[in-house]
Amino acid sequence: MPRSHASDPLRSFRFQAYIVRSATGYQGSLNSPGINAEAGFKSVTGGEITSDTAQYREGTDTWTKKYPGPPQTSSITLARGMIIRETDFMAWVLAAAEGREPYVDLAVAMLPREAWARASSSPAANTTGLPDGWQDASRIVLYHDAFVTRYKLPDLDSSTSDVANQEIEVEYTYFDLIDPSAAAA
Repeated sequence: MPRSHASDPLRSFRFQAYIVRSATGYQGSLNSPGINAEAGFKSVTGGEITSDTAQYREGTDTWTKKYPGPPQTSSITLARGMIIRETDFMAWVLAAAEGREPYVDLAVAMLPREAWARASSSPAANTTGLPDGWQDASRIVLYHDAFVTRYKLPDLDSSTSDVANQEIEVEYTYFDLIDPSAAAA
């Protein structure tokens, strides 16, 4: 059952994440009803594909020819965030440290601020099958075979009113850009 907007602790985070598929058998999907975001972040950095150039020369050709080498991806950092405890997401974060299978497909949605304003002003029933608010996502990035390489616990400081912020660094094999309107169909 999706969380209501008023009680959603992730509503102030513009980037929300959840696990779509894991090697341990969990099989969510972008269009399964009732799936909720399990973590929210204020910043997602990285995510690029690079390719080295290889050169070769055929026979007696004077000029060398170039072709792209194998693509390589950089890690992404999910920063200034919060993870809802006791979820598949938190189990995934701890999987590599505990020696379990760490690979999942991770969905990260970018939610425009207007989506939350609409949701709070007119809380209509979510019929899209996407997690609450995701039907208004401007972009969903699906990171395949993702695993955590660094998890930073939040600094705990009782002298400030800040929310405890967590930071996660994730490696992945490749990514897909998903059209939220197509995922809801």
